[in-house]
Amino acid sequence: MARLESWGMRRFCVCGAFPANDCMSHCSFLRRGPSLPRRLTLIWIKVIWRGLRYILKIECNGSEQMTLSWKVGGLALGLVFFLAVLLVKPIGVSTQFVILDGILWDAASPGVVTQTDEGYTSTNAYLAKSGGKYAKSVANPLNYSFVFVLAMMAGAAASVFARGGLGADERRAPALWRANFGDGAGKRYLVAFLGGFIVLYGARLAGGCTSGHMMSGMMQTAISGYVFAVGAFAAAIPTALLMFKAED
Repeated sequence: MARLESWGMRRFCVCGAFPANDCMSHCSFLRRGPSLPRRLTLIWIKVIWRGLRYILKIECNGSEQMTLSWKVGGLALGLVFFLAVLLVKPIGVSTQFVILDGILWDAASPGVVTQTDEGYTSTNAYLAKSGGKYAKSVANPLNYSFVFVLAMMAGAAASVFARGGLGADERRAPALWRANFGDGAGKRYLVAFLGGFIVLYGARLAGGCTSGHMMSGMMQTAISGYVFAVGAFAAAIPTALLMFKAED
């Protein structure tokens, strides 16, 4: 069975192809995911599901409404990533912001993405790289990765509605934020936007985000995933200490 290996920021397949995308034509792992026995897969899913139900029962403690526990959320997230790698491919999110930008750009200025005899290409170097992979996604947005991100937002909304909507406390900024910056919504939205912009820009420079590098990458023992994780926490912890000096 073929599997993915990593060295530094590069990825290759043990079948000998480099980069890993080059072995798509003959590597069953990259097409269908690892072919674990069906019985073993179902056992793992059943064990994780029972664990989720047990922890959820303890955390709810008779309450009709609750914010999802980090224990339940962590196990659920691990299960989703496991199933994604098993059944389809590793999860990545930040790339789809680039795809959305390309879709809007191509709609406003047709011709940004074009189809050739060899596939798809773009007048933009970033969309045209990797053999036009991003350009192809822009031209055909109803693909697994883009729909997955849309489904994430739909799932989050469904989760909120299922538990009766957001409570009054959840609509306010966290107490630690209020202690340092007050209760104004404008400053909160501005900092959230700037933080998101910086994180997304850095993710594209690194070729992946917390889902693609840190979560999916570390699950595959990719060195790039561990490097990304160290860098993320090395920047996040000092930033938090500088910003949030006052305690709630």
